[in-house]
Amino acid sequence: MTEYEKDIYKAIFYRRTATSTMIQEMEYIKNNAKIVEEMGVPTVPMCLFVSNGSGGTGFDEETWRQIPKKIHNKG
Repeated sequence: MTEYEKDIYKAIFYRRTATSTMIQEMEYIKNNAKIVEEMGVPTVPMCLFVSNGSGGTGFDEETWRQIPKKIHNKG
């Protein structure tokens, strides 16, 4: 990726973040997580994205792969 392409990517990323909708989601995330914890994971189809852990996600690839399995087993 060229420096020019990186600059374009950053411009698009920053233009599309911190929108009022995203900020509202962040404000409700802890409360929503508490509701799910109290009520249990719903038994509905889900599409979960799994990372390979690169790029500083905070989890390695194996941890990412275990998250959907843990969610499935709680449902």
